[in-house]
Parts: sequence; C-alpha cells; structure tokens
Amino acid sequence: MVERRQLTFVRNEPYRMRVKCTAATKCPWYIFASYSKKAKGMQVKTFIKEHSCAVSFKNKLVDTKMISKQLETDIKNQPKMKLKELQLRIKEKCHVDVNMTRCKRAKCMVKQKLAGNYEEEFAMLRDYAEELLDKNPSSTVILNVDRVTPNSPAMFKRIYICFDALKKGWKKGCRPWIGVDGCFLKGPYQGELLTAVGKDGNNQMFPVAWAVVEVENIESWTWFLELLSSDLALGDGHGYTMMSDKQKGLKNAVDAIIPRVEHRNCARHVFNNWDGKKKPKTLEFTFWEIVKSTTERQ
Repeated sequence: MVERRQLTFVRNEPYRMRVKCTAATKCPWYIFASYSKKAKGMQVKTFIKEHSCAVSFKNKLVDTKMISKQLETDIKNQPKMKLKELQLRIKEKCHVDVNMTRCKRAKCMVKQKLAGNYEEEFAMLRDYAEELLDKNPSSTVILNVDRVTPNSPAMFKRIYICFDALKKGWKKGCRPWIGVDGCFLKGPYQGELLTAVGKDGNNQMFPVAWAVVEVENIESWTWFLELLSSDLALGDGHGYTMMSDKQKGLKNAVDAIIPRVEHRNCARHVFNNWDGKKKPKTLEFTFWEIVKSTTERQ
C-alpha cells in the first residue's frame, strides 16, 4: 500500500501464501511463503521484487473492514467527523483513494461496534456498583433504573459514586470549598456527567463525587446535591462555599438543599460568557483586578 501497488492474494492458507501484482497483466512482482519446520514459522521461498506496472491509487485490499479498523479511534473520538475528512485520513494512512460509499459503510460499522460495546458495559453496571462497594466499604454508590412496566427490563437512569476515602480526605484535608460542574457525554447514549471537586492544602483539585444522569435540570441537580450533602455532612451549607457555572437548575437545587452556602460563579466562565467575541485587553485586566480584590475600596 505504501508503494501504491495493486496486490492480490492468489492463495492464502494457514501454511502457505501466494501474492502477485495484478495492476498489469505482465507485471513480474511475486512472493511465495510457506511454513518451515526448521524455522518453525513462515518463510519466504520465492520473491521477485521488480514491478513493470505504474503506481496505482486504488487498492482492493483497502475494503470497508480495513478502513474501519484503521479509523476506529478517530471515529470514536470524533463521532461527527465528515466523510470527506475520513477520506483524507485514509489516504494519508494507506496511500490510496477510496470513495465516499466505502467511508460511509466503515463509519457505520465502527458506530455499530461502539454501540454494542456500550450496551455490554451498561449491562455490567450493577456488577460494577457491587464490586465498588465490596472493595470500598462505607462508600456511596447509588444506581437508579427505570421500568416501563413492573415486569419490563430495567433501563439505566442515573448512577452516583463517592468513595469513602474521598469523603474522609475532603473533610480532613481540604478547604471548606466545593466546585461543581456538568458536561455532555459523547456516544450513542449521551447523558450528562456531574462532578464535585474540592481543593487541598496545596491548592490542587481533589475529586469528591461524580454522577451520570439523563439530563441536566433541577431534578437531577437536586438528586446529586442531596447525596453529596449527606456524604460530606454539609447540613444547611453554613460555613461552606460552592463555585459553579450557570448550570441549568443548579441555583434552585442549591437554594433547596443547602440554602446557607456561599454560592458563587466561576470568574473564568463569567468572562467567557460575556457577549462579543473580541474584548479589549484593558477590559480583561480590569475584570481580573476586580475579581482578585478583597475589599470594596480595591
């Protein structure tokens, strides 16, 4: 493929293999290999390396299966990648031209494979939760499922995880500060990842708890904060500070669960959410001076 030659497997068996170039009728390139008892492996017996044909930008060996194998990681990381981009990447990797139809089939094959992996992993969630509790006593692992009818199969709804070591670590070694945030999950089943972190004595991030929920709203944030407040013994929130972006439904959930907590917005998110793509540097400097000031006079 690197030399852009059209090769064909004339015979491909466990103990022998013949490959020849079919780009031109009289091209002499040929290789034959078979199993050698002395070498205890496949050994090349005949090899004619000269080509009389011109280079080819097409190769039948680069089929849908091979394309999906070569680009599986790329498609997994960027599921919305355009077919044109897939076509260019396979050209860079395999040095051949492939049509859009083949790229589309390869992309569908990878997505079907990933969807199957997701289904298998979701089916093991209950075992995963039980294993976490078995290896981490006193931890909190809550798995919620939905059922259409009482006898119908269970469908995943939410999961919350907070290890006992993280609870104790936050209580004994971190500041009375909690940062919460949420982000979208990529993949065929999507959802939202909710997280809570603290800051230790070295001003480093300290993970506390996380959850996967169906959507980010008042109900899901209330459920998450109820469990978090119970694990960390926050009470009504007095004496603690919480920082977040303007997540959907978070403010209402905070007011309901920990009404006396000092709830503040992340300055970086506030600055990035301002209208207008370009901001003068003087405005940015002034903004951060205000953020870092500790008194009204400053």
